[in-house]
Amino acid sequence: IQANKSFPIPQKFQSPVQVARMDDLNLIFLMNAKNEITSFSPISKKFSDNVLNVPADSKISAIGTYLTYIYLVDQKNNQIYRYPRAEGGFGEKIDWFKDSASFSQMNDMAINENIFISSDSAIIKLFRGKNQSFTLPQTATPIHIAKISLGEKTGNLFILDKQNSRIIHLDSENRIKGQYYHPEISSAVDLAVNE
Repeated sequence: IQANKSFPIPQKFQSPVQVARMDDLNLIFLMNAKNEITSFSPISKKFSDNVLNVPADSKISAIGTYLTYIYLVDQKNNQIYRYPRAEGGFGEKIDWFKDSASFSQMNDMAINENIFISSDSAIIKLFRGKNQSFTLPQTATPIHIAKISLGEKTGNLFILDKQNSRIIHLDSENRIKGQYYHPEISSAVDLAVNE
């Protein structure tokens, strides 16, 4: 943005439907509807095709990264796949999710050492593939989750509640640390946090 430059996505890749950044390698990954993946390096300013073997019967509804792993949420099979970074893309997947939960209503995912999966009115917290206790705080106006994001420094959770034109900031104990209101929040399509 500061340099006022843009980098067109390769035509052969078509339109991305999922995007995730991998801070440890300074890469941005884009996935299209065919589950093909390409990476963009802000250093070299180039796109590179990546190998990623996604199961044929899956419906990938979210991707995210932590350290040098990429995580894919398969909404159809209620599974999260974890792939290690390898030369030219990613190695073989493992079925990371070891518990039971339904991802059929999910709308977003956020990752640090935990994985958070959100739906309109709930958040599932996972650690090492297992469900963890997580309860949304009660507010006078019920929370409607559109998107979630994690603070890079604190790991605090931020919730975009478009329906109520607010962003809710939760601390590490899931208590409300702050709420930020503005009428234009109702038209937001995503959320990113720089604390």
